[in-house]
Amino acid sequence: MTIYDRLAAWSEQARTEAAPTSLPPEAYTDHNLAELERERVMRRGWINVAHISQLAAPGDYVTFEIVDHPVLAVHGVDGVLRAFSNVCPHRSAIIADGCGNRTVFRCPYHAWTYDLSGKLIGAPHMDKDAVRDIRLKELKFEVWQGLVIVNLDVTAAPLASDLAFLEERIAPLHFERQKVVRSGVMEIACNWKVLVENFCESYHLFCVHVDTLEK
Repeated sequence: MTIYDRLAAWSEQARTEAAPTSLPPEAYTDHNLAELERERVMRRGWINVAHISQLAAPGDYVTFEIVDHPVLAVHGVDGVLRAFSNVCPHRSAIIADGCGNRTVFRCPYHAWTYDLSGKLIGAPHMDKDAVRDIRLKELKFEVWQGLVIVNLDVTAAPLASDLAFLEERIAPLHFERQKVVRSGVMEIACNWKVLVENFCESYHLFCVHVDTLEK
């Protein structure tokens, strides 16, 4: 029986039985399954990448990666927030890094320059008619409760339908009024589901976070 057969059996058991069930161990260690999850879940799902406080003014931008795909989110001069593939369509150089505020984005390789709406506005020594229609690839982008959420799949259904059941629960927290104080990157040597499950359960708090809770 393959890992996929076992997961199908687990899914049916979880759907029909009241007793809690656990994923088979291979779900956390199988490399083929991990790649399938990257393709079916992460490359096709809505991923929270930033907060609107990081894109408060025209020209504000942030960069990040979704499954090794460089992404750029920016606040345009027209007030519209957009997300683009952070790759120059000419020779695939990365256009921007980190975060900050800019009036244009200039590729460091051949100086192709894009405005905040993703339109190419400068390409040295190139025929203007030949590059007139070139733009950065725009990605699916939504703001929900102050959270900036991106989907690499341009055919993805709107996010709202997936999160409608959370609206009333989340609204009192007023995420849209909050601000990012600090951000960073942490690399953890584990399957992504282990980390998600850790944040979804509070059973470990009394044991692992004793000092935090006592304070």
